[in-house]
Amino acid sequence: MIRWFSVLGCLWMVSGPVRAQSDVDPEKLRLAAEEYDAGRRAYKLGDFAKAATLFENAYRDAPSAQTLRMAIRSRDEARHHARAATLCALALSTYGQDAETAALARRVLEQRAPQLVQMTVQCKPACAVLLDGLVVQDEEAQRLVLYAGEGMHTVTAGWSGRRSLSKQFEGKAGESMNLFFEAPATEQPASKPQVVEPERGGSGSGKASPTLFWLGTGVTAVFGGLTVWSGIDTLNNPGPDAVREACVGKGTSCPAYQQGLDNQSRTNYLLLGTGIGVVSVAVIGLFFTDWNNEEASNTAVSVTPTADPSDKSLGLSTTYRF
Repeated sequence: MIRWFSVLGCLWMVSGPVRAQSDVDPEKLRLAAEEYDAGRRAYKLGDFAKAATLFENAYRDAPSAQTLRMAIRSRDEARHHARAATLCALALSTYGQDAETAALARRVLEQRAPQLVQMTVQCKPACAVLLDGLVVQDEEAQRLVLYAGEGMHTVTAGWSGRRSLSKQFEGKAGESMNLFFEAPATEQPASKPQVVEPERGGSGSGKASPTLFWLGTGVTAVFGGLTVWSGIDTLNNPGPDAVREACVGKGTSCPAYQQGLDNQSRTNYLLLGTGIGVVSVAVIGLFFTDWNNEEASNTAVSVTPTADPSDKSLGLSTTYRF
């Protein structure tokens, strides 16, 4: 516990100048202290790759010159020379006034830079930089120096709004190059089409126009007329006297008797249909018709039934009035 507080205090002191203008997050300081302590243990055990990762995580949570120096040493010992050189460039730009940090960074660069490719990336505006798909630095920057081994590489600059640009190149050991990225224009969101509600006729009450009532009345009248015609036809075709004469001694299987039954059934169905029509029209007229809709009321439909008993034909006569 005493050692943990010692590490925390050390990180607080060395990170103080960097964070003078911002509030220090105590939780991040605690995490940085734990990662730094774990990194020191890994370094002493010779696990330099693990130590480097822990030191870089600690630096990310609470930047300090001491933590960055340990990350550089660990990367160099792990033979991650390109990453060590990139951290050296970061150290010189951030802690160039710190003698110990600057001396370490220059010494490592003198040893490793001749075998590496140096890239100076400039962005307008500041961007996040990826090298071969890996983030080089968490913070966005306008200028960043990084190193890579010789061979093919891809540098990607990213901005907000999912904007990015990539450049691919093949570098040779000891070569230096400058890469410039300018953010593409932000795509304007497509304007949504304006929805225009269609004009609706009527009074807006949600009820039907009187036309529906009059149409129903006309259809019901048709059924009524057909019912009257069918009743008369049932009485006269073939008629009681003709049935008695034609069916003497033949029983109910007599054709004339069966025709009378068929005509009677037809009349009963038409009578039922007429009754349903009367009730339906009455309900529509009382509850579902907007009688105040004068514009719709000016249009009327008249339906008149026609029947010809001589040839048993039926018909409808429709008249429209506007």
